[in-house]
Amino acid sequence: MSNTTLETPQESQGVIPQGDNFWGVEEGIQRPTVGIYSSTSDMSKYLRYVLTHYNGLTHSLNWIHPASYSGSINSFYGMPWEIFRTDRILQNTKRPVTFVTKSGGLPGYFSIIIMLPEYDIGITVLVAGSSEALATIRELVTVPLVQGVDTFAAKQADKLYGGTYGEEQLFHKMSSRKLIRTVASKSSHLNSSVILKADPVSGLTMLRFISNGTDILGSAIPSFAEPDVLIAPWHAQLLPTLLYKNEKEQQGELWRSLIVLERPKGDATGMIWDDFCTTDFDPATYAGIPLNEFVFWSDGDGRVVELEISAFKVKLQREPDSVRANILKAQG
Repeated sequence: MSNTTLETPQESQGVIPQGDNFWGVEEGIQRPTVGIYSSTSDMSKYLRYVLTHYNGLTHSLNWIHPASYSGSINSFYGMPWEIFRTDRILQNTKRPVTFVTKSGGLPGYFSIIIMLPEYDIGITVLVAGSSEALATIRELVTVPLVQGVDTFAAKQADKLYGGTYGEEQLFHKMSSRKLIRTVASKSSHLNSSVILKADPVSGLTMLRFISNGTDILGSAIPSFAEPDVLIAPWHAQLLPTLLYKNEKEQQGELWRSLIVLERPKGDATGMIWDDFCTTDFDPATYAGIPLNEFVFWSDGDGRVVELEISAFKVKLQREPDSVRANILKAQG
């Protein structure tokens, strides 16, 4: 960060607005707080470092987690962040987006840095002039950027994790009397299969989960789910834990399935507790293993090739993309 300093740079290196401004003002002991001169390039380096190290700066602290509430339902205080969380930015979904920010200003200068850890994005806005420009630029930059990146991320997730997992073993007839493959467990030779698909609205969703011929989504999950699942539309979504089954080698990505309630269109109220969504517990276990634990295994090139369902003691091999397309087409 060679362009970041506590000393006043040469005027040719800065932007000095007309009117009152604090260029060259000696801030004394406040210099580390409000008297740092920097550039967008240096701040980008800083944000890249934070985004790749925030969970490992200490052994006991996730640096960008909230430290306390504020007076707003969408705003939180961090150390030292101002955190904003909103469900209004993504289209066709109420899924929230979290902005970890730090803003500051002096007469003539206003700035904000923004991090979106879930997308690995950092944004720097440095304004010399009117404070109104900062709010305008922040809105114009963040909204379309997040919407575009979220769509792209869903396509990436579907390419990396989506698909049909199992092996060619059984056949189903389509209405056109053509035969397509369905899949079964390669390790146990049972009728077990999983179909995953990612999209911007629902995330990585489980479209099918068959274990030994039993429809887990249709029968088993409602039996140990919360009672409101039985009376409201829902889907099963997979969420990453950011942990690995083999932590030493960073192999075997651990994911958890979560039941997500769908609010019917036109339902302005719904059940208040529909918004209570915890993702860090296991609703049921078998032999001490979470029933909702899934493990993605990759090959040497980083391509996911196998899905392990831990509690069911089964590993499913990933099928070619055409298999999922044919199965979904047959189902209408």
